[in-house]
Amino acid sequence: MKRFLVTGFMALAMMGVVFAGARRQQGSSSGAAPGAGSYNDAPLASITPVAQLPANPKKIDPALYRYDDLSKAVTIEFLTTHYGFPNSNPDPIAEYVGKKYNAKITMSTISSNDWETTISTRFAAGDYPDAIIIGGNNSLIQQLYDSGLVMDATLVMRYMPNFAQYFTGDYANYIRYKDVYPGAPRYPIQGDWGNFIRKDWLAKLNMQAPKTLDELLTYARRVSNDDPDGNGRKDTWFAGGAGNGRSFGMLGGLQAYFGDAQYNVKNGKINHMVLDGTQKEYLTFLKTLNDEGLLAPDWYTVEWEAFKAYSLNNRIGFVNYPLWELLQEQMTAMGLNEKPADTSWDLWAPLAPLGSGNAQPASGPSYTFVFPSALANDPVKLKRVAHILDNSLYRGEDYYETIQSGGNKVFGKDVFFVQENPDGSSFFYVDHSIHPTWTGELDTTGLLNASWQNIGLGGPPYRLGYEMGNDHFNTTHATYASEMMGHKKWPNNFLVQLDPVVAADLTEFERVEFPKFVFGTRSLNDWDRFVQEWLNAGGRKALTQAAGQMGVANFE
Repeated sequence: MKRFLVTGFMALAMMGVVFAGARRQQGSSSGAAPGAGSYNDAPLASITPVAQLPANPKKIDPALYRYDDLSKAVTIEFLTTHYGFPNSNPDPIAEYVGKKYNAKITMSTISSNDWETTISTRFAAGDYPDAIIIGGNNSLIQQLYDSGLVMDATLVMRYMPNFAQYFTGDYANYIRYKDVYPGAPRYPIQGDWGNFIRKDWLAKLNMQAPKTLDELLTYARRVSNDDPDGNGRKDTWFAGGAGNGRSFGMLGGLQAYFGDAQYNVKNGKINHMVLDGTQKEYLTFLKTLNDEGLLAPDWYTVEWEAFKAYSLNNRIGFVNYPLWELLQEQMTAMGLNEKPADTSWDLWAPLAPLGSGNAQPASGPSYTFVFPSALANDPVKLKRVAHILDNSLYRGEDYYETIQSGGNKVFGKDVFFVQENPDGSSFFYVDHSIHPTWTGELDTTGLLNASWQNIGLGGPPYRLGYEMGNDHFNTTHATYASEMMGHKKWPNNFLVQLDPVVAADLTEFERVEFPKFVFGTRSLNDWDRFVQEWLNAGGRKALTQAAGQMGVANFE
């Protein structure tokens, strides 16, 4: 399979020698190409990355979209991945968007495993979508750019003032290639993962929230040995992994307290936790938890859903979890989603960073908008594509129409509750008893036509979950989300894009070897020898690649 794909892209590259002259020369986003006068109405004269994601994102003045002549009909195809099955036909979101923007819209969807095959086949046949919405595949984007098949996205971005407020310097560095932007990366989908402990157990044990790793270990021992649920049995534990025997799972949330788990810079050189010894300290801590019986009996092998038999039944004192899901699942488990909740149900509270470490990094870019070079030859269509994408991002007019399988205007009834707040945040609630993708009218999973949300879903921590008639839930969620926002975090080095083979080999080596230190089948006294094995298993190549991409000296 890999050989076929490489051959396919070699063919594309050779065709690109011909296509580049025919398309990119005409479709350059530099503004210097033939027909550039058609693009002198962009609301942004240039693209200047912002320092960080905005604390209070703004709504965009509709007048800035006057560049789009909606009297002219167009046909637009978006291409992205689906959530297990293709979009419906008819697609109610496509119909809504098409009617609003005077366009015949198709949202074509494929499996995430089929990107290379689909792109190779379609581009080789000259069958181009008008915009590609792809996640985490810079290598493919760069190959397409080198082949002359996709354009510098700067031109489209100049027509996207909403996008511009989220385009940070880090995101620019992430996508920049050969001094251009071959794609437009958008903000993350999920941003509210965190570490949480039982605040009711802290109160019962007369403890304060841990502020050091030693205090965390004391908490782990107390909740495992001192019967915090008061049932007279030894049936509570500090934590579990829920990694299904493939990783440390939730316990990975503790790693950031020991060091930066990404490739980072130390004393001017590339560094990794394996090199500086902080990975050893982290594994030592996990070994202590395991040796003392402070972890659930099947903590390493249990999978995520099965682990809820512990976490939702008062058996566990620590989890690493998305905030919204944690609070909502807890309400459901306690039967409080069907009756007014009092102020005692929120048992979990965020755990601030401990030790010398920080909280785990915030999420990096998720999907990237990529535009075939041929799009630049059609100014009307290019501007319409930019207008639709920009209005489907957070704070855009159609954000709540295109996420979560369609909104109120799409279905002509109140399937969503939305409350937009003065600070740029918003509360939202999907009514599963009414929304057609939950009731069975269209689907029962909520995922039909969810591919549309690849354009804009996210915006955390701006978009906050909401429970109708439960002010306590909403206040708790908003308070905790704000608290987690304020935690000092490790920077997200999503700029590092390792060779996939090197990354896969090293990940598999770590998956096999790290647990040996925790379970005692390999001594931590053997760490220096292990470091050399890690380097030989791909660590050296990974460090060299990371150093080059980050522009720092190698470790050797």
